[in-house]
Parts: sequence; structure tokens; C-alpha cells
Amino acid sequence: MTVDNPHPAPAGPAGRNLPLAIVSGVALAVAFIGSLVLSPWLLLAFIGVLLLIALFELDRAFREHGLRPGTPVAVGAGFVMFFGSYPDGRWYVFLAVLFAVFNDIGAYAVGMRFGRHKMAPTVSPAKSWEGLAGGILAATVVALVVAVPLVPDLRAVHAVVLAVGASVAGTLGDLAESMVKRDLGVKDLGSVLPGHGGIMDRADAIIFALPMTYLLLDALGVG
Repeated sequence: MTVDNPHPAPAGPAGRNLPLAIVSGVALAVAFIGSLVLSPWLLLAFIGVLLLIALFELDRAFREHGLRPGTPVAVGAGFVMFFGSYPDGRWYVFLAVLFAVFNDIGAYAVGMRFGRHKMAPTVSPAKSWEGLAGGILAATVVALVVAVPLVPDLRAVHAVVLAVGASVAGTLGDLAESMVKRDLGVKDLGSVLPGHGGIMDRADAIIFALPMTYLLLDALGVG
């Protein structure tokens, strides 16, 4: 006979343990910012480790569902491209991640309260156009309040363009991973982050936001 826990941990709409998710999310953020401030090479190593974990998570999810990806090629190519793309622009990396994170936070907050028009109900039922607007607004505020003072050469209009671009790209990244998970029939691709799932479950938006930020920086002649 099983006895229900009389004091279950609070859970969000997706059934996640919110306190645990907040703690693990803060810990990951502290590690990221710490490596960013201390050394660009430490940041590179930190992201490299996360990248490897994410690639292996994806590989394992495919294998568990009867698919046979080329593991050495996928992991090796991903890691080589990662090192090949390293520039001396760690603060722009920070901004891309920051915009993606606050877009996610804003979309969640606004979508939960005001979300009425579903963006892609068959892929991600919780996403709404109202949530997207809230996410873009949150990222734009961060661009003006944090990005402009942090990066002296970054004009306000450029910061806003980066924020909007990273928000849209991050949302597409989240939808792309949702499609993969829906096809595989899984909720998360891993479990390394308590309350969040795997690294890929948290990095899906960032993976799309980073190249978008790079392309916009190049187009705007910034950096």
C-alpha cells in the first residue's frame, strides 16, 4: 500500500517542482556568470561541458526510441564547431543568454495570465502569442536597463534589435525541441538539472539565440 505525501512540493503547471527548479536554475546561472567574469577560457570550458552533456542527452533519447544516430560524428562535429566559433565577445554571449532567459521568463508570466491565442497547439500547447509579446517586452527592458550600460559601444536601438531577435530565435528553438520531444514521446531529454530536465531542455532557446545574436551583430556592424 502506498501513502500519499501529505506535504507535496509545490509544482508548476507542467508538474515540475518549482522550488527545486529555482535552486538548480540559480546555481547554473551563478556558475555561468562566475566563469564569464573570471576568464573567457573558463567560460569556454563551462559551455563546452554543457554542450557535451546536451549532445549525449540527445543521442541517448534517440537510441532509447530505436534510432541510431552517428554518435562520434554528432558529438565530435558539435564540439569542433563550438571551438571554431569562439570570438573575443563574452559580453555579447552573456547578453544573448540574458535575452533568451528573460524572454522565457516574460513569456511564462504573461502567457500564464493572459495567454488566449495558442501559437502552436499541436507542438507546444502552453505557448501563446500573448506570451511571446510578454517575452519580447521583458527582453527589451533588459536590453535598455542592463545591456546598454554594460556594453559602452552598444547603442540603445541596437540593444533592442538584439533583444527582439534573440527572443524570436529563442522561441523557435524552444518549439524545435518540443517537436523532437513530441516525436520521441518524452517530456524531457535528460534529468541532470533537478526541476528542469536535461541541459538541452534548458539550452534549446539559447542554442538558437546565440547565432541570431551573432548574425545581427554582424549586420549592424557592432562588436
